[in-house]
Amino acid sequence: MKSLYFAAILPPKGIEEKINSVKKEFSNVYKSFEALKSPAYLTLKEPFMLGPKDETLLLRKLDGLSFVHQPFQQELKDFDHFQKYSIYIKTNKCVEITSLKKNMKRVFKEYFLDIQQDQMPFNPHYGIAYKDIPEKNFALAWENYQQKTFEADFKCTQFSLLKHAGGKWVNMQDFKLRGLPQQTLFDDLDALSPEEKSKVLVLK
Repeated sequence: MKSLYFAAILPPKGIEEKINSVKKEFSNVYKSFEALKSPAYLTLKEPFMLGPKDETLLLRKLDGLSFVHQPFQQELKDFDHFQKYSIYIKTNKCVEITSLKKNMKRVFKEYFLDIQQDQMPFNPHYGIAYKDIPEKNFALAWENYQQKTFEADFKCTQFSLLKHAGGKWVNMQDFKLRGLPQQTLFDDLDALSPEEKSKVLVLK
């Protein structure tokens, strides 16, 4: 039986609490509760279905991906929205996160052909309300939140694979960013041990 997964960057506890506080405040005022059902996350790969036999391959490929990306600084600042169904905290679309997203897309394109590629342009963010905002409340909510401020930053040292189980999203595994400078996947391989080389080459 297939299970539902997605890949994301989860913020550290202090910032997660700060984001969750905003989500709770929003839900209380504007009666939108869907965002409270999931952790604070920045999507790297939208939800997809995968069978148990492919789960092992996915974990191996994501581990290889994490090995060629370095930690980077992630900034969160103020609010924006998608049409009339989502309000979110904006994050910087830096070179590092764009590269991580690009290589993750490549992994799915090459090894998981049955999984559809993400259809929307990459717009990194942390959602505070979506799907169930009453239409009559959206204009009022956005009028308020476009004037609010939010600032936070953290060093992103890992990304995570989440799995839907027991009616909720569970963090299945973290993948620490411990890689080479962002050049090509094969730069400086001579400086690595055989074990380290195998982790880098798992992407190919």
